Amino acid sequence: MGNSFNCCSKSRIICLEPDRESATINIVNAVKNSCHLKGDTHVKKWLTGVASSILALGVLAGCGGGTEPAGGNGGSDSGNSNEKVEISFLYQMDDKRTQPYWDELIADFESKNPNIKIKGMSYPDVAKKGDYIKTLYATGQLPDVTLAGLEDIKLIDGVFMEVPENIVSLFDENALSKRDGKVYTLPTAKYIMLDMFYNTEIFKKYNLTPPKTWAEFLALCQTLKDNGMNPMVEAGQGVSGYILHNPMMTVMLNEIANDYPQKLVSGELKFNGPEIAEIATRFQELWNKGYYQEGSLSFTAPQKEEAFMKGSAAMVVDGQFNAAKYAEGSNFEVGWFPLPAVNSADTYPVMYGDDVGVSAESKHPEADWKLVEYLFSSDVYRSLIAPMSATHTTKEAITYEQNYLSTSMNEISSQLKPLTSFMKIESFPSGTTEAFRSTAQEIAYGADVQKSLDQLENKFRQLLE
Repeated sequence: MGNSFNCCSKSRIICLEPDRESATINIVNAVKNSCHLKGDTHVKKWLTGVASSILALGVLAGCGGGTEPAGGNGGSDSGNSNEKVEISFLYQMDDKRTQPYWDELIADFESKNPNIKIKGMSYPDVAKKGDYIKTLYATGQLPDVTLAGLEDIKLIDGVFMEVPENIVSLFDENALSKRDGKVYTLPTAKYIMLDMFYNTEIFKKYNLTPPKTWAEFLALCQTLKDNGMNPMVEAGQGVSGYILHNPMMTVMLNEIANDYPQKLVSGELKFNGPEIAEIATRFQELWNKGYYQEGSLSFTAPQKEEAFMKGSAAMVVDGQFNAAKYAEGSNFEVGWFPLPAVNSADTYPVMYGDDVGVSAESKHPEADWKLVEYLFSSDVYRSLIAPMSATHTTKEAITYEQNYLSTSMNEISSQLKPLTSFMKIESFPSGTTEAFRSTAQEIAYGADVQKSLDQLENKFRQLLE
């Protein structure tokens, strides 16, 4: 960030206790399932009366402070008038962009726009940000501006304002998601999605090279195991189904049919059909054959990362957003390769994410768009994507000094075909991500593959309705 930001502590973090969050989400989902909520104002008002009290209790829990409900009943005034306005801004605080970073960013924006005050809010749990933002929306408390966690609600009509054309024109056309030719959210980052990081020293020791087929990958894992080395480590208390939902499903389904999303939606392909059952069985066999470090099912994400960086496992599935952590935190050189499909290794999963959206019900749209434009100004935008080792989504190239691992990933992937990550297919209905992630977890824990996929297929068809 340089010296352009002055640190302050104006941001407030809102917290939500897990039990209250679950209760609220259950109410929200029940109403959505019965009413097919599509931005209907009357349904939202009724739902707010049922669930907002639960959310309000959670908002204040354990914080020693809190925030008021955000949003309003329609745009009215602007960030250009002399009147002081306040807008709420929900962002993702994590180990790369910490609270002091956001405090400085907000203070810098306010110094440049003295008539606009920002009420900062952070997700209480990054892993559950999708559920959290849906709860805020369903209870009428969506912030004026939100960054990240919008994958599900951005598909619902009436949630976000259409982005003005002068801002849309700044972006690479391939990065933009459109509905009926209109843009409602803006992606801040392009990532090489979840794939395989590996310990190059261990690979050299056993004369191993990145595999080009699934059979080669299995042989690689068996060689490591035969030599007393853990092939992989995972975080069962995080998302132990990572390698199934991303990248196995992305590359293996694409090898079967590159229009697999449309075929799943139409019913030509089914989640409990033989194609996906074979993929899920391959995934479960990795656990059954002992290719994961013992204890992986009880590990948290930080424990998984630490185990890999200490050299106790040869490989770990993760995304480009953690490239800097592995490059800087390991005492060995880290390599990367895309997990192969059954017969090929010429593709890799990619996602455009960390979207920014402005609530359709904000009272101060001009102030909101000023904040959005500020976030994509060169220096600020660079500070947003650099910690995540991400690539810019704007037409203007945003460059920064990258770590050796991210540089290598970009060089290798430039020779491959990018595929939209399975978990980011926008033709899938809201809720698909959560349903599949839960199924992947069950299968990792040893559940019957066919039974789990039968339940997933039923859930997917219900979501489509």
